[in-house]
Amino acid sequence: FPTRRSSDLAHYLRESNWIVVKEMYFPGWDSRIDVMAIKPHAYVTQDLRIYEVKTSRSDFHRDDGANKWRKYLDVAHRVFFACPAGVLTKDDMPHEAGLIVRGPKGWQVVKAAIGHAPPGFTPEIALAILFKVHNDDIEIRRLKERIATEENVDLEDKAKRIGREIRERLGGHGQHEIADRRSEEHTSELQSQR
Repeated sequence: FPTRRSSDLAHYLRESNWIVVKEMYFPGWDSRIDVMAIKPHAYVTQDLRIYEVKTSRSDFHRDDGANKWRKYLDVAHRVFFACPAGVLTKDDMPHEAGLIVRGPKGWQVVKAAIGHAPPGFTPEIALAILFKVHNDDIEIRRLKERIATEENVDLEDKAKRIGREIRERLGGHGQHEIADRRSEEHTSELQSQR
């Protein structure tokens, strides 16, 4: 469930033109960041955000009591808690943290996080983020290529099936070339519609 919620939040942020990284580990850290986001072409505003996804009040209180989220302030300009609507309120939030909730109409910021200059944002942290973004991008491209390949194979199979049906309807009386040509034309037509 938390992964699904993190994916939903990441999708929302990407649609809002943020560069997003999910499940980020920093060198020397034992905990994982659920979602991290930064606006492209606007880094001068210095707004690297970390989103800690919570699915219940007890989950939130466990982390808040341990101050786990506070170490994120070392590397991020803002830290938000993200949860389903009704789980947490802005009054539950620590002073520095923001709250974004997922309701029936999507994600909505309920409390803005206080921005600051993170003291632990080092070149190593920046490189870790860059490598994670690069690796995620490669994975996404490979997935898209695999999907496109599978779709093209499906189209080719459909075109061959249609070609065989045309050939059978023509009765095989020396008309194979026409059927093959129609099959190829249909394949091209289907691919151009994509």
